[in-house]
Amino acid sequence: MLIGVPRKIKPDEYRVALTPAGAETLTSAGHQVLADMGWRAACLHDPALALGVNIVDGHVTYPGVAEAFGLDYADVQGFLTPPAQA
Repeated sequence: MLIGVPRKIKPDEYRVALTPAGAETLTSAGHQVLADMGWRAACLHDPALALGVNIVDGHVTYPGVAEAFGLDYADVQGFLTPPAQA
């Protein structure tokens, strides 16, 4: 199983979603752990993850969701490369 651990996003946040010992336990049991990568890095690390992305920055990136709700579809691949720095 592939397990994603959310990134801490608030300043002075001291909660820990997964300890190093917990990650070791999971990986020794045969699981993959993606920690503190962010969604772009995680999808680039494992492209299959991108297949489950439904919405990015307000854009619907899953064809079935867009079709069901009559919304415009935007391919998630276009969001995987970070915008160029100005």
